Amino acid sequence: LQSKQSLYLHGALFQRHLLLKVGASLRLMSSYTPWSYQPVTGQVQWQTSDTLSYYPLWGAFLYAQVSHTRFFIQAEHLNQALSTAGFFNGPLYPSNDFSLRFGLSWAFND
Repeated sequence: LQSKQSLYLHGALFQRHLLLKVGASLRLMSSYTPWSYQPVTGQVQWQTSDTLSYYPLWGAFLYAQVSHTRFFIQAEHLNQALSTAGFFNGPLYPSNDFSLRFGLSWAFND
């Protein structure tokens, strides 16, 4: 079972010239026995030796829009510093570490 939830505040500032969205995201996965990947043969096979445990992934984000310009900054896997054990997507395949993403989009039309 897998679930992804987001909770955010959305509003306008500066006489509705700045649209802003600030929030947090949570990804939950229950314990399961994943398939194993064999890179030598390029095949996926059933295995029963490794079971991946429940692990939540926290994130935070900020989206802003001014006229034709959009900006975002997003932090993923914020709870990595709180846990001593790493999270695995599959047997022997670790998940991504903490990451900080940002972007800018500018439309050149009137």
